[in-house]
Amino acid sequence: MWPEINGKHGACEVASCLLKFIKIKIKDGAKEFRFWSDNCAGQNRNRIVFSFYIYVAKKYGVTISHRILERGDTQNEADSLHALIERNAKNKLVYTPEQCQENPELDSSNDS
Repeated sequence: MWPEINGKHGACEVASCLLKFIKIKIKDGAKEFRFWSDNCAGQNRNRIVFSFYIYVAKKYGVTISHRILERGDTQNEADSLHALIERNAKNKLVYTPEQCQENPELDSSNDS
């Protein structure tokens, strides 16, 4: 989880988060990364993130591809997950992110 109280959600923060993920996966032997994102220029579609990809690809000898969904009213898996969380959280009192993680009724893996 990445609550807003932990900082901004701009390109630098996205790149830092991706770097942490990539380093973990490289230790597990990953050589290729495929990312999908929405068309958000502030977070995903900008020179900072793409410069980061070039840096990581050269430094670690990996291949990175980043596909961007079409502009407009697109829906991806994350949108579906957010809708599921909101639907399950309806009429429940949740005051902190920890309560979401601890509440089995809000766990999407319980749904069929």
